Amino acid sequence: MKQEFNKLQSPMKIGRLSIPNRVVMTAMGTNIAAAGGGVNDDVIAYYEARARGGVGLIITEVTRVADGAGGGEPCQLAARRPSDISELQKLANAIHKYDSKLFVQLQHPGREASPFVTGEQPVAPSAIANPMGGRRHAARSFDRGMRGAGAEVRYRCNVCLS
Repeated sequence: MKQEFNKLQSPMKIGRLSIPNRVVMTAMGTNIAAAGGGVNDDVIAYYEARARGGVGLIITEVTRVADGAGGGEPCQLAARRPSDISELQKLANAIHKYDSKLFVQLQHPGREASPFVTGEQPVAPSAIANPMGGRRHAARSFDRGMRGAGAEVRYRCNVCLS
């Protein structure tokens, strides 16, 4: 490797987490998860190939934290129940074989959710309607549902994926 790129192969730390190099795969949508958000062989193969290729840190695509209006894509990853977390653990184990690290991008689409994808009206933390269309939303309906979901996902991800 050229001298000017040596820094890319040097390790780095994010907090207490050691990353083997400075090559990072940023989040990008693949829409290849199983319907409903399950980790399948295609997802594992996709991310494992990047880890095998030398990526030190992989950030997943958007990963839903709620069903219904909480979905952004038909086949996006999910982290909303214990079975989802154990599937994400399989993904993490697959890329850890190559010393790569995994960050999971948690997402709720809020007012950007599409009723064509979710089958429901969007739920958002603000009463401001999506400028691309849709109705205004009651802020408390989002807050009430997400307060518990967010805490549950944070707890389970910290326990299982650390």
